[in-house]
Amino acid sequence: MPADLFFIEIIEIPEETDSNEYDNFIEISLESLSPFSLDKLSWGYLLDEENNRIVLYAAVTKRLENEGYKDLNQFKYVFPSFLVFCNQSFAKHTVLYIKEKTSISGLAFLPHNPLPLAVITQSHDNGIAVDNAVQEIKSQLLSIHQTISFHHEEAIRTVESIQTQENEVIILHGNGINKKEAVSSYSIKSNKTLWNADIRSDQFAIDQQRLRNKERYLWHTVVGSAIAAMLLLICHILTIANATRLVNKEYFVEELSTEANEIETRDNLLAKLEMLTTGTMEPFIVLNTLNKYRPKTIYFQTIAALSIKAFLINGIAQNAQQVNDYTKKLEASKKFKKIELKDIRSRGGDIFFSLSFEMNMPDKVPDPTTVSYNE
Repeated sequence: MPADLFFIEIIEIPEETDSNEYDNFIEISLESLSPFSLDKLSWGYLLDEENNRIVLYAAVTKRLENEGYKDLNQFKYVFPSFLVFCNQSFAKHTVLYIKEKTSISGLAFLPHNPLPLAVITQSHDNGIAVDNAVQEIKSQLLSIHQTISFHHEEAIRTVESIQTQENEVIILHGNGINKKEAVSSYSIKSNKTLWNADIRSDQFAIDQQRLRNKERYLWHTVVGSAIAAMLLLICHILTIANATRLVNKEYFVEELSTEANEIETRDNLLAKLEMLTTGTMEPFIVLNTLNKYRPKTIYFQTIAALSIKAFLINGIAQNAQQVNDYTKKLEASKKFKKIELKDIRSRGGDIFFSLSFEMNMPDKVPDPTTVSYNE
């Protein structure tokens, strides 16, 4: 709301006033200052408990209606525009100026005090220039606080926009109209502070807070339900996809199982391994020993002899843990040494690995014809 519609007063709170008595103290102070009864006023305040100061402002409700401000209940908050520049701190005595459509307001701040020491509003319409309005504010401020030397900001600020969050008002103001000024933001972060600043009735504030709490609860419920439904849908899609993948994997494993059995029983592979190991150790024993510790979920793709007693196997497992467990079983068997996992990687949902090892040479090589291929 334009600041020139309001009567503005800075009130010092007596130190002996208890915080529970603030509301009564403010109402009594307003009744003593205004020629109108409270029910004919639209009023609010900002409170600085640390410095015992109140910025109190009021406007005659009828005048607001005559100025075109009739249906104020449709807005989230209603308060005079100069409030958006409070709640900031200056290192020295400072006066900042705010320009509105028909008025200029000067806010005088003491060092490190969030609320102004004085708020003076001067009209700049009807032929009165902005510079003249600023000079008038300076003169009035000097007459009120003759002992204080204020720094006057050259930039005249304007309210660019106001954005609201759940319990917070964020105020953005743009460049000054006569000097460049960086875009800044100030905020009022307390829900109670916002409703104290609001010029509408206390009963309206109570009713609105209840209504907004219900709306917030319903909104959170709707959002939570939507998220839950989305998660359920995703889980359902993943379940279907996983079931399809398992069917494909079972088919693939069945094919690999057949191929692995063929590899294990082929005489030509045994013959090839036999040639590489120079006949001193039958490759059949190597394959048979490997199969003894191999879980059914691991399948060999290739087996290569690197030397007389060193071998390299390439295989497929369902997960890396199965490979690690298989390696540990080979180590624990004491029949292999220098076991090294050369490579392990995931592709298409399966684990492909390469494992090298050396076979501990037995004192006596058993006859291959006595060993069952099924084992």
